[in-house]
Amino acid sequence: MIPLQFALRRRMMRAGGGGAPISELPLGTLIRIADSDGGAGTPNYEIADKDNLVSGGVVLVRKNIYSTSEIGPNTFHPFYLGSTLDNLIGNTIFGRLPQQLRDKMMEVSFPLYTDDGFNPSENITRKMFALTYTMAGFGNNSGVAEGKALQLYTSDASRIKTLNGSADFWWLSSQIDSKYAWRVESNGATNSTGFPTYSKGVVPAFVIPSNTPYDPTP
Repeated sequence: MIPLQFALRRRMMRAGGGGAPISELPLGTLIRIADSDGGAGTPNYEIADKDNLVSGGVVLVRKNIYSTSEIGPNTFHPFYLGSTLDNLIGNTIFGRLPQQLRDKMMEVSFPLYTDDGFNPSENITRKMFALTYTMAGFGNNSGVAEGKALQLYTSDASRIKTLNGSADFWWLSSQIDSKYAWRVESNGATNSTGFPTYSKGVVPAFVIPSNTPYDPTP
């Protein structure tokens, strides 16, 4: 069944706006966030998690691939920290969204595996980010729980995302070792052959408060 489509209007993002809480919508519901994200007026984010990754927060993940990008040179542990992909999502894409929405986003802190015996993980905090290996439903990454599994992603089929209408690969923010990073294949499974300098799909995610009102008009 195709989920109902809803829009978050700017006037409803303001404190005290009318409407029912977004947390009342089922997982998988498509939400139109902003045309400036490339949605072209269509619902472009899906509800992937409620009151789980973040207490009192709803996780919205882009339904399909935004664009392609490399993660970037693997000069940091973890790869994602300060990378090309991190800056694209956390600065460029974030900056294109309406100010009211940016103000609503909750900061999310989570650990990333680092392939470092002395420091096996490092915490990062972001308002907009790429999903981790754990968030995408694949479990712990080399023993590190990188956040929590999002409630929507329980099968390969649920993780399939398209670029220009065709299923394609997309990056996670997790590394495998000193050379490789995790990516999701076009069939929704994982693949361990992603060099950080490869160009793969960009799928942004963010969290807003569960009580954020939505406009029930399709």
